[in-house]
Amino acid sequence: MTDIIYIIPDDYIDNRVEAFTFLQENSGMLGKRNENRTLYLFKVNSQGIVTPENQKIQQILNGLGTINLPIAIAIKKEELFTANELSSLFEGLDIQEYDDSDEETNN
Repeated sequence: MTDIIYIIPDDYIDNRVEAFTFLQENSGMLGKRNENRTLYLFKVNSQGIVTPENQKIQQILNGLGTINLPIAIAIKKEELFTANELSSLFEGLDIQEYDDSDEETNN
């Protein structure tokens, strides 16, 4: 299960937020491969208050401060990122996944 969280100022306008909102509203089009992803969008007002109200997101924001907005967070639960997922986070980097079964076959 993967949660993708966007934290933005409440007056923030960007086509990437529009695309994210579109995916939230049309999650069925993500297909079976991506059905375990949950998308959350939180907005922050000028007083630093998060809406919709969420204590954990508010704590993250309190720690990071509002000058660092926008923030995108990907949380993967009960597993680690695959090599492909990790590679996609770094431009120009191709990480090869090591398969333990290859070692067993070669011995």
